Amino acid sequence: MMSKIVYYLGIDWGRALCGIAIADSETMVASTYGEISIKDFFDNLEKISKEINLETIVVGVTDSGDGRFNSNQKSISKFAQILKEKGYKVEFEEEFFTTQLAQKNLAEVKKKKITKNDNAESARLILQSWLDRN
Repeated sequence: MMSKIVYYLGIDWGRALCGIAIADSETMVASTYGEISIKDFFDNLEKISKEINLETIVVGVTDSGDGRFNSNQKSISKFAQILKEKGYKVEFEEEFFTTQLAQKNLAEVKKKKITKNDNAESARLILQSWLDRN
């Protein structure tokens, strides 16, 4: 009997925009999905959840190493709590330098408007890193 394919969502949470990536349990390869404004995130998440069997949301975080949260980490923590309250399984993945790696990757493929696309590519890197470890 074939097992049901489940999906994973990668999130690069920003101050105004959120990068989204998606992967499935069959290929375990993350792909960029797009960027959405923070204010529209939950409406979009609801639409995505209706289309796919979403199992886990992987949120990128930066470990400051000193045990303190900066303002973005506090908003990510709040965001993750809301996701959990809505019934989603939430995992965290270190995202140290993902924006720089994303911009480098996009530059290598000569993608125009690199900074406009770097949130989605960062989300892809975050999710792929998590998939590779699990």
